[in-house]
Amino acid sequence: MIWDPRYYSFIVRPTRRSGHHHEKRWLPTSRHRYPYSLAASHVDMGVRRHRSDRYNSQHAHHSSNSKFQGDMLKLHNHYRARHCAPPLVLSQQLNQIAQSYAEHLAATSTFEHSGNQLGSEQLGENLFMQWISFGRPTASGREAMQSWYNEIGMYDFDKPKYSKETGHFTQMVWRSSRKLGVGIAYSPKGNEVYIVANYYPAGNTINPGYFENNVLPPNC
Repeated sequence: MIWDPRYYSFIVRPTRRSGHHHEKRWLPTSRHRYPYSLAASHVDMGVRRHRSDRYNSQHAHHSSNSKFQGDMLKLHNHYRARHCAPPLVLSQQLNQIAQSYAEHLAATSTFEHSGNQLGSEQLGENLFMQWISFGRPTASGREAMQSWYNEIGMYDFDKPKYSKETGHFTQMVWRSSRKLGVGIAYSPKGNEVYIVANYYPAGNTINPGYFENNVLPPNC
């Protein structure tokens, strides 16, 4: 089976003190102010793994995140229903993986893919980050989801294929994905928030016919 090896980030460029920034990349980019999004395909192509002790610590479950995880699940399934994709279910195992990695990103102030796996299988992964100069950013699952879904405007349903410009969107609505894990964490100073979404099975498979069968047009 052929997997797409590209990893890239999606960042929204900021205005003054709070940041949104969009960019595509293989390797980690320089830091910018504002929400970043990053989507991964599901092959580990040597992406660096900074798995510190904190990342591997047992702080994966936070009951306060349950509502956020539930909200993210509802938003995913709202968008998926538009594309005739079956609803996802939350996986506690994936939640732990996503939460641990969100805490790692927040603790180290890095923004790059994890290369996380479930057993021997690579997970799909979308990342989002928001930064402000002062105070604490509002953690908005809706904003993260909207930034990923807005890529639909660049997707050509008449010529379905993988593109790094649309990888967040295609993973969100990928019909073969069944399970979702969500993590959220703040940086030590509290002015950065990181959101991690992991998917199983991973989407964005570039074998012939996969995009035609897994990314359907809205109101299909």
